[in-house]
Amino acid sequence: MAEKCFVLMPFKPPFIEYYKEILVPAIQEAGFTPRMSEEIYGTNVIMDDIFNEIREAAILVADVSERNPNVNYELGIAHAFGRKVVIISQSTKDVPFDYRHRRVIIYDTRQVMWETKLKKKINETLLHVIADPDTLESYLASRPVYFNIVNKKSDKCLDVQAWDRNNGAKIQQWPYHGGENQLWALRQGPDNYFYIISKHSRKYLDVADASVHEGTNIQQWEYVGNNNQQWKFDKLQDGSYRIIARHSGKCMHVQSATSDDGALIVQYTWNGSDSQRWWLELSL
Repeated sequence: MAEKCFVLMPFKPPFIEYYKEILVPAIQEAGFTPRMSEEIYGTNVIMDDIFNEIREAAILVADVSERNPNVNYELGIAHAFGRKVVIISQSTKDVPFDYRHRRVIIYDTRQVMWETKLKKKINETLLHVIADPDTLESYLASRPVYFNIVNKKSDKCLDVQAWDRNNGAKIQQWPYHGGENQLWALRQGPDNYFYIISKHSRKYLDVADASVHEGTNIQQWEYVGNNNQQWKFDKLQDGSYRIIARHSGKCMHVQSATSDDGALIVQYTWNGSDSQRWWLELSL
């Protein structure tokens, strides 16, 4: 019997139809046996059965669309068991920051042929597991995940000024245009801090001269690993983040709290304003 692929997804229309018409054939064509919690019959406590299904599965597919609490709970169990999981979602906004660093397959039901595209992506990923089951994580990691970092007040993106690649280039806010100087990777650092890396230049967000003073410019600089290149993402009640420099405890802030194009990004003591609140938007 083929190894099992356990599917986590909301048990309601239209997801039930997505499971039957898209996921089941994609999983079967990759050589796995699809299984879903609603297909478990018996007299045991349902969560005991789900624990066993997750533990025994060779791989899982988790649809985190709509932030379904049951799916996220079961996904947490899967990660705790060290299971390999292919995550899919209809929207990047449904992917919590806690696992946004993992690769997510986004499907848009408004696109032409979305069913075929989703089936193909799931099938290709599962086929890679068959070829080399131990390399799924490295396979996913080899496809870097990038974010647009968007200011709540201005709705403008963190942007390397003038597409500069040099050390010391300033960071500004600018309307979204899809360029690589607005794309940022998050690399795990020490003690739950992150390095923020420009896709455009491969340089790191850095507080100039490691200053602790109010209003100091945030710039890009080659990696040195110091605390002024380490950032904490503190999630707020509205779903945005304050981004805090480790060395100073000060927050990423739009200079003068303006919405103007080209306004510089500086560090400043937290004051709760929208100019210090940032959205993370996964780039696809």
